[in-house]
Amino acid sequence: MGELRAQSAGVVAVLMLIGVAIVGIVHARHVVRYPARVVGTLRTSGLHGDWDRQDGNEMIGQMTWMQRTIGTVSRPFTDLEARLWSVVVLAYLGFGYWLFNYALPGELSADVNVYVVRPAVWGGLGLLSFLLWRRVSDRPLAEKTFLLLALLAGAFSVSALICAGILFGFGHSPYARDAVLMAKNVWYLSTFILGLEMSRSYLMAVWGKVNWGLAFAVIALIFAAIWLAPGQFENLTAGDQGSLHTFGRTFMPGISESIMATFLVALGGPLPAFIYHMSLESFRWLSPILPRLDWTVAAFVGTLTPAVAMLIVRDVYFGSQADEEAAGEDVDEEESAKGHGISPLVLFGGSVLVAAIWLNAGMFGVTPYLVSGPSMQPQLGPGDIVFAKDVAAESIEVGDIIRFSTEGYGYVIHRVVDIDQAPDGLWFTTKGDSNNVEDPLVHESRVEGKVVFDVPYAGWLPIKLKGLVNP
Repeated sequence: MGELRAQSAGVVAVLMLIGVAIVGIVHARHVVRYPARVVGTLRTSGLHGDWDRQDGNEMIGQMTWMQRTIGTVSRPFTDLEARLWSVVVLAYLGFGYWLFNYALPGELSADVNVYVVRPAVWGGLGLLSFLLWRRVSDRPLAEKTFLLLALLAGAFSVSALICAGILFGFGHSPYARDAVLMAKNVWYLSTFILGLEMSRSYLMAVWGKVNWGLAFAVIALIFAAIWLAPGQFENLTAGDQGSLHTFGRTFMPGISESIMATFLVALGGPLPAFIYHMSLESFRWLSPILPRLDWTVAAFVGTLTPAVAMLIVRDVYFGSQADEEAAGEDVDEEESAKGHGISPLVLFGGSVLVAAIWLNAGMFGVTPYLVSGPSMQPQLGPGDIVFAKDVAAESIEVGDIIRFSTEGYGYVIHRVVDIDQAPDGLWFTTKGDSNNVEDPLVHESRVEGKVVFDVPYAGWLPIKLKGLVNP
């Protein structure tokens, strides 16, 4: 059965790659090559009116170095065509995630899975997205300055990790040190990141025209989720200490890096985001030592560093555009407005993320926890967030709601119905408001805190995610 499933997944992957090749062949019929055929094609296409050779030469002279490097343009998509193809790209992304996290694990050898099938699928996604992206009108193309800034942003992020390692210590990398395996890892990484950033760029180019801010937020979330394995989603929605660690160490830095990458593709296309992500991941995969950080430090560094890097890129790049504008050179007003307008959003988002880290670490005196079961209804229901405060056991009274650990059942949030004093300390009798029986006695050493207030439905999304990941 497992072999059949692996073979079926492989057939689907091959069919998808064949589909990409067909799209490329059909797409090639619409391609116009610069500069040799630009004038003649523009004359006959009827898309741009009457052109003469002088007009064509002027346009060629105005092309950026990136346009000359790519060397081709195509008949632009209509808005409807572009959006329909974006659904295909999203479906491809979802298929890739399902294939490598659910269908193939354990069915293929690690080498075949990681170094053959994955590069083929993600490379196919990159090729498909590139062919589609070229046919989006007004797509962003990065200048050399912006590419350099993307590289510096990656170097800044790596430097922040190294500084954190110097302060808190280093550990050995879990990745292979053999030269051949390192080369294979670079091959896998480059195809994976290329596929993600090329598809991210296409989706942002299409949906950014509809609602730039909403598209930015949704795309950043989607691609942050792609980096998470199903097990990490389960940890994230478990509602225990492990979910707190996953949220701080993995999810929040992933969101921050995804926001940075989405910012880069929104203003410069796929190449700046590829440079940024590739430089960061190359350090993580190829360095013989990596920072050994507590989850709170990892969350702090991993979340703030991309946000600060984005502000630096924004200020330097748009500061140079302001200088050009002052010198009388043409500047894209729409892109400039987007770049300047994102700064308050970044500052607000960064502040919220940092506050969330500190809140989850208990730095404000209370710690949030997710209610995942119905035992405390009607006062507390699934999806509510409760905030517990560490208090002395003697201050807990009958009627208080406490969070405590149990043997075999993890952590429980129930109400105290009785308290007994014993030579070895206080013992609490607890019961869920909607339960018919009391819990086993809880010693004061197992009490994690007293619930001081709650926010109804604030954790509804993690509950739903848990249902989707582990139905």
